[in-house]
Amino acid sequence: MSDKYGIDEKTRFLVLLLDAQLPSSVIAKIIRRPEWTVSRWELRTRRGEDIRIRKKGSGLRKPKSEVVPVDKEKLLQIEFCKQMLCDGGKLIFHTFFSGETKIELTNSPSKVWNVPIETIRKNVVPETIKLNCWGAISARGATSLQISERSMSSELFRKAIENHKKEMEKLYPDGEFYFLQEKIPLNKVNEEWLVNEQNLNLVKLPKQTAELNVIDSLWATLKERVSGDVLPNEKELKSKLLSNWEQLTKPERLKALFEGLYRRYMDFIAKES
Repeated sequence: MSDKYGIDEKTRFLVLLLDAQLPSSVIAKIIRRPEWTVSRWELRTRRGEDIRIRKKGSGLRKPKSEVVPVDKEKLLQIEFCKQMLCDGGKLIFHTFFSGETKIELTNSPSKVWNVPIETIRKNVVPETIKLNCWGAISARGATSLQISERSMSSELFRKAIENHKKEMEKLYPDGEFYFLQEKIPLNKVNEEWLVNEQNLNLVKLPKQTAELNVIDSLWATLKERVSGDVLPNEKELKSKLLSNWEQLTKPERLKALFEGLYRRYMDFIAKES
């Protein structure tokens, strides 16, 4: 992959340290360099030095050309997949993939019959039902579905975590689980709170990688199921969402879903490397 994009190992190190914010021990495994070397690079970087520039008097030649620009986002996506696949996909099978989605359904005006040969359409404005759903899924199970009439805010997000954290801990009683977040402003604002007050181990999904977040496909299936039914009111819609979420997050379904995610990450690396 490095040869394809013209990426030297020190540039890869800087991207993984500064953009992906990975610890030096993890970076050392990814770029296959001794941990003490990577730790020295980190120390120099934290001091404000550019490790790609050779020090004077080192006896080494300066690079003949500038570092070739690279697609940082693509690099981060590939390294993310590699990180998730380490140790037989341990992170994949110990991570809660969370997210929210909007459900919006519109009921058409109804019809009434006056006489057999005449149809009268009632002058009724179609009712639009809007709900917001939040949930988290893992290879071992899922949280319950949280439904709100309000759009997701920082306050609602924190309530969702507080309300469902015990469900996550119950599925991983040894405490070894992670919480994945997409790179959106709402999640960024709550990072410190999640780590310092909720003691969650975060996994950050790179930008523009919706296909790598397994919960997105579940949202699509959930929307498809409820959109095919005639739901006269909000109460019926909520009931239908909850029953379908329960069916879609049964352990055997989630196990197959996450095994497919493992293969998807491998295919992503093969395609982009």
